[in-house]
Amino acid sequence: MPNLSDKGVYLPPSPIRKLVPYAEKAKSRGIKVYHLNIGQPDICTPQVAVDAVKNISDHVFEYGHSKATAANWSNTTKASAST
Repeated sequence: MPNLSDKGVYLPPSPIRKLVPYAEKAKSRGIKVYHLNIGQPDICTPQVAVDAVKNISDHVFEYGHSKATAANWSNTTKASAST
């Protein structure tokens, strides 16, 4: 396990984590809880995406520019897939 930086060690926990005990308690009482987590898809991942991840050779995954457009993303994805 890599060591965390000093900054990482002293970062406070995410405020959303404070809600977890409430959600768990509600679920234990039989209440339906809808988790609105980022990255919680309700559809199957396309096989082409699964295959691309299995065959990736990168060791660092950098974030794209925050002003990315669908066209930029599409071009970047096509370029990555062809290498």
